[in-house]
Amino acid sequence: MFPLRFHSLYVGMRFIIVVMLYSSAVESLSIEQFSEELTENALLSNYDAVLADVKEPLLELLVQHLQIPKTIYNSSCASFRRDRVLYFSENITDTTKNFTAFVKSHILPIIFLRNSPDPTTVVQHSSSLLRTLKVAKAIHVIYDPLSMNLTLIPYGFLRSDEPRSIARLLTPAASTNLNGYVYKVQYTKLFPFIYHMKFTDKPHRIAGLDQELIETIASYQNATITYQFDPKSSERCPPMDSWVDFNIRRMACLLISADRLYLPQWDAVCVVVPKRHEHLILLQFTKPFQLGVWIFVCIFLIMRFFIRFDRWRLLLLTVVLIEFVLTAGYEVKVIQYMASLRYAPNPRTMADLINRGERFVVGAPEVEMMRTYGAGAKVQVVRAAKDSFIGKMAMLYYCGSAEAFYNSELNYNPRTNDRLAILLPERISPYPTSFGFARGHPLRERFERMLGWVFETGIWRKIYDQYARKEQQFQPLVTPNEYLIESSDFKSLWMVCAVGWGLALAVFVGEKMWDRVQKRKILKVENLMKQSGRERNEKYGFCADDLQINDPGENDRYC
Repeated sequence: MFPLRFHSLYVGMRFIIVVMLYSSAVESLSIEQFSEELTENALLSNYDAVLADVKEPLLELLVQHLQIPKTIYNSSCASFRRDRVLYFSENITDTTKNFTAFVKSHILPIIFLRNSPDPTTVVQHSSSLLRTLKVAKAIHVIYDPLSMNLTLIPYGFLRSDEPRSIARLLTPAASTNLNGYVYKVQYTKLFPFIYHMKFTDKPHRIAGLDQELIETIASYQNATITYQFDPKSSERCPPMDSWVDFNIRRMACLLISADRLYLPQWDAVCVVVPKRHEHLILLQFTKPFQLGVWIFVCIFLIMRFFIRFDRWRLLLLTVVLIEFVLTAGYEVKVIQYMASLRYAPNPRTMADLINRGERFVVGAPEVEMMRTYGAGAKVQVVRAAKDSFIGKMAMLYYCGSAEAFYNSELNYNPRTNDRLAILLPERISPYPTSFGFARGHPLRERFERMLGWVFETGIWRKIYDQYARKEQQFQPLVTPNEYLIESSDFKSLWMVCAVGWGLALAVFVGEKMWDRVQKRKILKVENLMKQSGRERNEKYGFCADDLQINDPGENDRYC
C-alpha cells in the first residue's frame, strides 16, 4: 500500500514539474523561424555566435540559417575574441568544463537538448549548473532531429528575468526589482563600516556604515541580506567563493577587476599617533617676550644695576614705569601660556615621528610599507589586534576607521582632559575602495546602478558623514582655551622664581664681597698714610704745633 502511495506521489510531482516547465516555455518554432528571429536581434545587439560541440545535422542547419558572424569549436573553449557572444552548445550537461565560458556577463548560453520522454531532469540539471555559475539568463532548446521543431524553455537567475522571447534574451534587464532575492554577503569586522552591536539580553546584531548602505540598496531592490563572517579575513586579496554574491570587506587591494564594485569615495592608510603630553617648560619661560624685548630687558637690567637713578626723579619715575610694564606683561603672558601652550606641538609628518623616536606597532602585511621609511623607523610586529596599543604606540589604520575613532567618545582621556590619540595629517598609500562580487555575477550591474542612485541623491553623504555630526563626537570637559591649571603647570613659574632668586642671591653675595674688598682697600690706604706720617715726623721732627693743626684727630694721624 505504501509503495503504491509513494509511486503515485512521485508521478504527481513529476507531472507538476513538467506542467510548470512547459507553462514557462515559448511556443514551438521551426528552425527557420528561430534562426531568423535570433539573427535579427543579434545584429541589433552586436552579438556573435560561437558553436561548441554542436554535431550534425544541427550544426549544418545553424551554419546555414544564422546570418551573423560564427565561430566553430570542436572542443570546449575557455575564452573568446569577443565578450558579446551567443554560446551554442549541445548535450553539455554531462560535463562542467564547457561552462567555464559562461562566467562572463555578456555571454548568453543557448543549450540544445534532444527531445526525450523526460526532459525535465536534464533541464533542471542544466539550470542548477547555470545558477551555480551565476549565469544571468539562457535558453534551453529542445529539438527533435527528425522534424527539427524547437521548443524554447527559458532560464533566468531570477524568476522575473526568464527570457520569454529571443528579444528578451538579448536585452539587458532594466528592472531593479529583485522580487525577494536573498543576497549572501560575507563581511569582516572593521569599525565603523561593519561591526557587531552587542546586547546583554539578546544576540549581537551586525551594524555599521557599509551595512546601512547595502541594506538601503536591498530595501529598494525588494531584496534581503544574509551575512556570514569571511573566513579568509587574514588574506590581502582572497578569491571569492562561488556561492557568495559579494563581499563587503574593505581592503587595500590594488587589484583592478571588472568583478569589483568600486565605491565613489577613495580611502587611504592613516597614522594614529599617541597624544604626548610633554610640557614646554623652556618655551613657556621664553615665549612671553620676543627677541627684541629680551634684548631690551637685558640692557635695562645692566643699566639698573650699574647706574643710580635716585638723583633724577623724572628718570626714576620712567624706570619704575618700565619695570611695572615689563613685570605685569610677563606675568600675564606666562599665565596665559600655562593654560593654552601646555604641550609640545603635534607631529605632522612621518619624518617628525621618526625624529622624535616614536615606536610603531604594525601587522605582518604592513611591514613592507614601513620599510620605505628606512631603518630609522622603530617597528614592532604583532599578530593580535592593535586596539590595545592605541594611545601608547603609533600604528597604521584605515583612514575611515581612524577618523571615526578620532571623533568618538572612545578617544577621550579623562586624566589629561584631552584626546587619547591624534591623526597624522600626512596620508599614506591612497587606494580605491570596492566590494568584491562573484565573477560574472548577473546582479552586479543592477547593484551598481542603485549605488550610483544612492550617491547622486545624497543618501551616501547622509550615511557616511554621520560620525562627523553625531553628538557622540569627541567633546572635552572644557574648551581648549579654558584648560584647568594643574600643579604641573607651575613648573615654569617655579623656574622663573628659581632663576630670579638665584640671580638676587648672586647679586647679594657679590655686593657683600665687593663691600668687604672696598673696606680692606680703605683700611690698607689708611694704614699706609699713618705709617708715612710717622716716618716724616721722625725724619723732620715736627708735629701738630708746628703744622698748626687744630683737629686732634688730624694730629693723631701725623704725630
